[in-house]
Amino acid sequence: MPSKTVVNAHYNYTGRKTIRQKPEFFTVKVLERKENTASIQITYDFDEIIKSVNISSDIQCELAVDAYVRNNVTRAILDQNKDILLFKVKNCPEYEKIFFRIKLIANSVNEKGILLAANKSRITISDESNEDDGEKKENAFFELIPDSEMKGQTWRVSWDETDNPKVFVNKKLWEVYSEKRNVLRAFLLPEIIREILTGLFFRQKDLENLPQDVAAHKWITFFQQSLDENLEELSKLDNAEKFEKIDQITQSFSDYNWVSNKTLLDEILER
Repeated sequence: MPSKTVVNAHYNYTGRKTIRQKPEFFTVKVLERKENTASIQITYDFDEIIKSVNISSDIQCELAVDAYVRNNVTRAILDQNKDILLFKVKNCPEYEKIFFRIKLIANSVNEKGILLAANKSRITISDESNEDDGEKKENAFFELIPDSEMKGQTWRVSWDETDNPKVFVNKKLWEVYSEKRNVLRAFLLPEIIREILTGLFFRQKDLENLPQDVAAHKWITFFQQSLDENLEELSKLDNAEKFEKIDQITQSFSDYNWVSNKTLLDEILER
């Protein structure tokens, strides 16, 4: 299977046609993620894709899928005589989001490399192992995600997508406390909550009109339902008042009785 990795690749999309994202044309699945390598499955119908974009059968072209992780691009070529391809994306930290784009590229001598068609926007696919796990998917905004590349850092919040902050924890720390998750929660969550609040107040321009399916909106709902704090109203405070409120809510979170009607700290001290 021909594939290559390109760093900081840029492609010209001017004048291209659109490959519609329909299951009868192609599907993308992440089958497994292990040791910084993701296993990807693409199913596709080369002839139907060609017909859908109305490209002449005389034009020499090839179908490719690009997988983007951070600034790296892994390209795999899809054999027009087959309908499925398995390939691997390397240098892919666990739980780092992977984006995909399907492309139809000219490969004649005179026009080699010209982009003829592509799907409209990059595709993001959840791991197959999580696709049917409704409860996990619903609560994903509050998960601690292990990260194997954090070195000396214990945790971080990624705001790459402002509407979907993600909370990462050092994978080594995660493994050491594999049977003591409550200890991690007790020591990490209060300051993570402080970071989430700060980001919601100072990174978001409008807390009142967020889509309901994004993590930021779910955090707002969490604070409203669990701690009776209306972040949409609090966002109207001046900056000094916001910082004061962040301290208060963080303290309220720490003092709240969660599991077994205990605070996170009491839960580990009384064992």
